[in-house]
Amino acid sequence: MKLRLLRHLPSAMAFAWMGGIESVERAVVSMGGGVPAYAAIWFGCMMVITFHELAHWSVARRCGMQTPVFSVGFGSLKYSFVLGTWKETQWRIGWFPFGGFVSIPELADESITFGEFEGLKVFPLWQRALVALAGPAANVISAFILLFGLYAYYGQPLKELRSVVDELSDVPSIARNSGIMINDRIVSVGGTSVTDPLALRSVMERYKGAPVTIMLDRGGISVPALVIPDSDGHIGMRTSPIIERVFYRRPLGETLSLAWEKTEETFFKTFEGLGMAFHLVKKPDSLKASDIEVRGIIYMAQQGAAAYESGMFNYGWSLFVISMGLGLINLAPVPVLDGGHLIFYLLEAVRGKPLAAPKRILAQKIGAGLMVCFMLYGFCNDIKHIVMNLIG
Repeated sequence: MKLRLLRHLPSAMAFAWMGGIESVERAVVSMGGGVPAYAAIWFGCMMVITFHELAHWSVARRCGMQTPVFSVGFGSLKYSFVLGTWKETQWRIGWFPFGGFVSIPELADESITFGEFEGLKVFPLWQRALVALAGPAANVISAFILLFGLYAYYGQPLKELRSVVDELSDVPSIARNSGIMINDRIVSVGGTSVTDPLALRSVMERYKGAPVTIMLDRGGISVPALVIPDSDGHIGMRTSPIIERVFYRRPLGETLSLAWEKTEETFFKTFEGLGMAFHLVKKPDSLKASDIEVRGIIYMAQQGAAAYESGMFNYGWSLFVISMGLGLINLAPVPVLDGGHLIFYLLEAVRGKPLAAPKRILAQKIGAGLMVCFMLYGFCNDIKHIVMNLIG
């Protein structure tokens, strides 16, 4: 199995970090999910990874580099399903259904051995760097496009304080007679927006003994209720404040700007989360330690499946996070990642010659070892939390 598998699994950790840091768009309030939900998050991850590799392939082809194999999934040719050959590339589906790779020998990537370095055409540094950057850039750009689509269709999610009806008088009351029901959200009174019980009480006192229309939100449906408060401004109901996520659709130009701002914010929060996870950045007091610790693929699957079951916006948001995470973590200066290739090219530019093949291969093996340790650490944290939940 090629080392390129290690380039994709860290997106699980990215999802965990960013899910913990984000508060407004946090997709999941409970773990779980059935088989269709897990299949959906797996499919989404595979699409993100395939798009990443397609970007590498496309730019490499434009630069004139060889791309002998493009594989969705991993596994030897013997156990892979070959789709065919197109543009001098063998397209196949590997037996291990996670990850993928494109072989680019001229990048001296992990798909070739020490002896195969000799005789390869040497491409300009800028072209090799462009190919290395193509995958992460494609993930960030596609994440932005996905977020723009979510904001354009569903609207921008914001947290708002709402006043919810949680009790009605047992005896016939003004509220009951007007059709108000428990769990109705109070939107406005007489055209005045109401966000909390104190504001509701203040507005109702203006209409003592006078008719007024209360606009309710009942499961997403606007319902009017005509009431005449008593001499104290009461109608026989009690409300409590709650914080809810509300979607607001904006003009397309504003939506585009908001999507870009959120993408930019997420970009920096990813690195902030990395810093917190490794204690390089101070953790805010509002965050629990479990919110920023390194988590693994089990947690990603649980979060993604629960997001899918809680709605398509949450599912799309989880794919946005995974795409951003995959793109940005691949820029880390670790041999075997795209960022590691860029470090090699930087060293080559400074030294005037490439790093010797044996040293490069050794660095890639060390980088692979670090990534394995990194992922095992996240996996162990996943198991720890599962055990803690089981024992209560």
